Amino acid sequence: MKSPLAPPSLRMLFLAPPSLRMPSLAPPSLRMRVLGLVASAALCSVGCEGRDPLVTLRNQEAVIVPPPPPPPPPVPEVRTLGTRRLFGTMPIDNRFQDPLMTFSGTGWFAFANANVYPTVVRQVGASPTQTPFVKMAGADNPSGVTLLGQLKTTTTALHTEVWLGRDGDAAGFESVEVSLAGLFVSGEQIVALQQDEASHTVIEGRTWSRFTADLSEGPVGWAYLMATDTDAAATLYFGGPTAVDLDVGAGAAIVSSSKRALTANEKRLIAMVQEKTRTLAPPASARPTPFPGMFPDVAKAR
Repeated sequence: MKSPLAPPSLRMLFLAPPSLRMPSLAPPSLRMRVLGLVASAALCSVGCEGRDPLVTLRNQEAVIVPPPPPPPPPVPEVRTLGTRRLFGTMPIDNRFQDPLMTFSGTGWFAFANANVYPTVVRQVGASPTQTPFVKMAGADNPSGVTLLGQLKTTTTALHTEVWLGRDGDAAGFESVEVSLAGLFVSGEQIVALQQDEASHTVIEGRTWSRFTADLSEGPVGWAYLMATDTDAAATLYFGGPTAVDLDVGAGAAIVSSSKRALTANEKRLIAMVQEKTRTLAPPASARPTPFPGMFPDVAKAR
């Protein structure tokens, strides 16, 4: 039996060399894509054998170093509790009406030595008694100024003192007069306070000196401390007014300062203070009206 043979054309196609065969039936675009992918894979396999050593070194050097921690806070200052008294070194049982010199009532009054308005300034600063004081500047008071304070006393032995100050280390108080006026057993008189030379002290550029007076018997009722400065070129500081009772047994041993009669000007200043005190006093309260139905005698008795 004769085996069937393919047509001559087909036999020649399969037996022909590859160069003479027919082209592939795949579309050209798809073939080009495949060739491009093969070429890219070959290039990557050749060029990406490893990372550049320089890039690796730079990446290692680019390590983010955190900032140093802040320094520890300083050790807090140790605070200690201290004692600060309202009246400083002055005694609590002070007979002055306003020992802190607040000028909030009838405790202190200032008068110019001429027909001008006085200028006094209350200051809070360092002083011998650690309390506020009053400044009377000579430039603001060309004619001088008189400071007058009220206190209430009895006939028992009495100690009175006040601190006066001047600017500078070697200031004097020759132009200053400090006196205590009141109604004594022998009549209305005035006693001069004497300067204590041993009390000189300098605080923040001011020279302070204490003026004192010890009386075996104090004035009766309201008394008046008067401080007058006639030096128009200097500034006077006034503070620490104190008036305290002494022991009953000490009165006999006290040598009281000499008293004198008041001058007309001193009487005038005291009269002005008394008038101002009456003006500033609160009005007397009126008698309340009785309730309806109450008898007047019952309301009056109550």
